[in-house]
This record gives sequence, C-alpha cells and structure tokens, in this order.
Amino acid sequence: MEGCVPTLASESSTPYEQTITLDAYHHQSISYADGFGRTRYSQVFSGTSSPYAVIRTVGTTYDTVGNPLSVVTSDGSGSAQATYSASFLVAVPKQWDSPDLYRGRKPCRW
Repeated sequence: MEGCVPTLASESSTPYEQTITLDAYHHQSISYADGFGRTRYSQVFSGTSSPYAVIRTVGTTYDTVGNPLSVVTSDGSGSAQATYSASFLVAVPKQWDSPDLYRGRKPCRW
C-alpha cells in the first residue's frame, strides 16, 4: 500500500491507535499512538478526496520512560528531510543513596 508508514509492516506485532482528522480545508491527517498514548507516527496528506497523497510522515521513537529519542520527518517519497536525536542522562543525587536516609527506620521483614 503506497503512502503508508514504512515501518508499520515491520512492527506489525505492536498495536497502534489510529486517529484521523480533517482540517477546515478537508486535508486529512492520521496519527498512530502506542499503548502508552505516545504518538509514534503521523502523516499529513494533500487533496480533499481519496486517494490522498502523503505530503509528510513524522516518526518518533522513545526511551523506556517516555523521553523522545529521535524524530525523523520524511517527505511523500519516504526520503528523510529532517532528523533529531537526543540522549538523556539520569542523575541520582548523592544524598539519595546515603545511609543517613535510613537512620532510625526499621527494615521491612517479609
């Protein structure tokens, strides 16, 4: 099927929620959200009647806590036009692992 998100076929075991919207000029937009409600892919189409032509596809990947790791914007032919990558460091303040936090507390016994 031409114009589909290319990686949906390779991730067919992952269910997506599809949301279709029309703007005031009847241009269609479709977004695909994963089970956590994060938008994984969105597509914008030209034209006002079927068959629509894909203008832009935006795909987003996330880390395990929901931070966006990469965003790739592709044109209608599937060629990447813009990319964004990020990395996040998780820092734990020193006082969080301090034994002083547990002073005076009894350990749980199971």
